[in-house]
Amino acid sequence: LLQAAPLVCDGMPVELLDFKTERDTVLSALRRSGREMHAVCDFCTTRRLRDLLTEGCRILHYSGHGFTHVAPNGTHHSSLAFEDGSGGTHAFEVGKLTAFVKAGSEEGGRPPLDLAFVSACHSVGGGEAFVEAGGPH
Repeated sequence: LLQAAPLVCDGMPVELLDFKTERDTVLSALRRSGREMHAVCDFCTTRRLRDLLTEGCRILHYSGHGFTHVAPNGTHHSSLAFEDGSGGTHAFEVGKLTAFVKAGSEEGGRPPLDLAFVSACHSVGGGEAFVEAGGPH
């Protein structure tokens, strides 16, 4: 369970989300499943995501802000808010997120994750990034 709670984005304060309720709900559901698993709750940075993928994480629940904007040429771009490690926002563009996650896939075609859940406004692009990286859908 990776949660992005940057304090600022482009010099402006970022709205705080209710991560505690979401975290408690997810962990409660995991306990009720009766399956043995190891859950990790941490801040969402690219380094932490890389570490989890390297360690063999199979299920990812992302909580944070999502962004979408239209470029001057009319193309739509989506990003998920990651933390930059200093309280700021690292807007992780979904195309780069796809390549990042895909780099964590195993030889032989096994997808990098069995399940990715994106809890964010404008989450379609983030969800599609995990599908494009090979995640089942």
